[in-house]
Amino acid sequence: MAQGSFYTYFPNKQAAFEELVRSLSDDLVAALATATQDAATRLDAERLGLEAFFAFTLEHQSLYRIIRQAEFVNDGLYRAYYQRIATGYERGLREAMDAGEVRELDPKAVAWALMGMADFLGMRWVLWKGELPPRAVVDSALSLIRAGLSPNGAVL
Repeated sequence: MAQGSFYTYFPNKQAAFEELVRSLSDDLVAALATATQDAATRLDAERLGLEAFFAFTLEHQSLYRIIRQAEFVNDGLYRAYYQRIATGYERGLREAMDAGEVRELDPKAVAWALMGMADFLGMRWVLWKGELPPRAVVDSALSLIRAGLSPNGAVL
């Protein structure tokens, strides 16, 4: 795109970067919603969502770098990116808790903890190795999630 054309759409580079973050956020949220919409259970949604997140980040490997850079370009936008994902996650967890499908926990804490797990597993395999995590990794993560969310899970 010619420089003059660029400034027809964006007043400056920061505005273009901010639109890129918003667009990636929209695309990720849509991919997660599509992947999990037909899940029969919350645990099915966890598997489908985790796999969709890894697939999305493999296709958009720059996501990690762009979001981390957003912290320094526009901290509010950086926080809003994560908060948007967490809000939807919290809502789904709350619904599953209300239905007795998963045990009663703080949905906000659980959402952020599960997001952190997905983020770091994705970083380790998708970003650093350029591949989807092996099935054993996904299964191990889901085993932790299953044990943690089980309606009759033991409190340690």
